[in-house]
Amino acid sequence: MKVYKDNQIAKAENTFINAKSQYLNAKSQYLAAESQYLAAVENLFTNACASPDPKKTFEVLQKIQNEGDDWTKSQTKNKLGKRLLGGFGCQQNINEARKLIEEAAKLGHTHATIWLNKYRLTNDFGASEVIRNKMM
Repeated sequence: MKVYKDNQIAKAENTFINAKSQYLNAKSQYLAAESQYLAAVENLFTNACASPDPKKTFEVLQKIQNEGDDWTKSQTKNKLGKRLLGGFGCQQNINEARKLIEEAAKLGHTHATIWLNKYRLTNDFGASEVIRNKMM
């Protein structure tokens, strides 16, 4: 009876060791893939914002606004909001801009929070300042 239990324990230990090894390997691969993904989203954001084509910039930012981590999402949503306020590369849409800037603030974007506090009660939500200062 003791030999049987020792064999059962040994099998269970081997199963555990193999499963843990597979888990740690998969976790390592996941973390590497996640890091690569986040870097790619941030790189696309940076390149889109540097583009001289406002329409293309707006299109790319729309595609990636819900990609990446909260920091990247907040940056993208704030940038999209400002472009919508000014009509840069898109039709001006103050209501959609307000929504995106509010989302950016909820994600922790400091400038979006400041913008909300400053322009929340104004009719144009700060659009005139965005246009005047070409805040793309």
